[in-house]
Amino acid sequence: MAASPRRQWTGRYQWRNGGRSSPACAAARHKWSPTAPSSPRARPTRSRVLYVQMIGRGTRTFPNKRDCLIVDLVGATERFDLLTLPRLFGLGDAKALEGRTVVEALERQRGAVAAAPSAPLVAEEVDLFREREKLRWITVGERWALTTGRGLLVVEPYAGAWRVIVHERDTGQRHVLGQALDLGYAHGVAEDFIRRLGAAHLVDSNARWRSQAISDKQRALLARLGVDHDPELSRGEASDLISAALAERELLNR
Repeated sequence: MAASPRRQWTGRYQWRNGGRSSPACAAARHKWSPTAPSSPRARPTRSRVLYVQMIGRGTRTFPNKRDCLIVDLVGATERFDLLTLPRLFGLGDAKALEGRTVVEALERQRGAVAAAPSAPLVAEEVDLFREREKLRWITVGERWALTTGRGLLVVEPYAGAWRVIVHERDTGQRHVLGQALDLGYAHGVAEDFIRRLGAAHLVDSNARWRSQAISDKQRALLARLGVDHDPELSRGEASDLISAALAERELLNR
């Protein structure tokens, strides 16, 4: 009888892993088997931080370990990618390092560039925070903020790094979600939190409600906040003005 697709895949995986299938279970529990030459990814995630962490379980180096097969079962690789060593140094794909050190590959690349005919230098402006455009971040001084509907989620500088704080408007309480982070990591922590909170639709730049006409409640709140506004504002534009006014009042006055 022919083997089922599942048995065929299991057989391939066990062959790849020297006849052992235990690393699949170990990886699922977020443990690390340093000798595992393959790593199936069956956990869906929207977090780039978690994705890199899971991939890192298998890609860490170990004596006599030359590669690692990543089996993506949930399509996470379509959402995220990884920064490899060749790409980090502008060398393209992994073929640039075949049998060479990074220094040797860089020298080889420079030699190829020097031998090539001269070409005009082209520069373009790159928005380093283009991924942040997916959510409606508010900037107040050096702080970044997202409204949660019940308060603010703030990324702010702290002790030479960044931290993430939840401000509860009704109780006045503040909770630290993370600190000693770089800015990109801090934004990721904040965005993961607001999605788990179920409030991502409030700060989604592409939400349908943003194109609707401004509501009477929004007009009244803008008036109470003393915010001048165009009477033909959309609901999304009004929400941005309200969030910015509340964020400035809460963050600058404390």
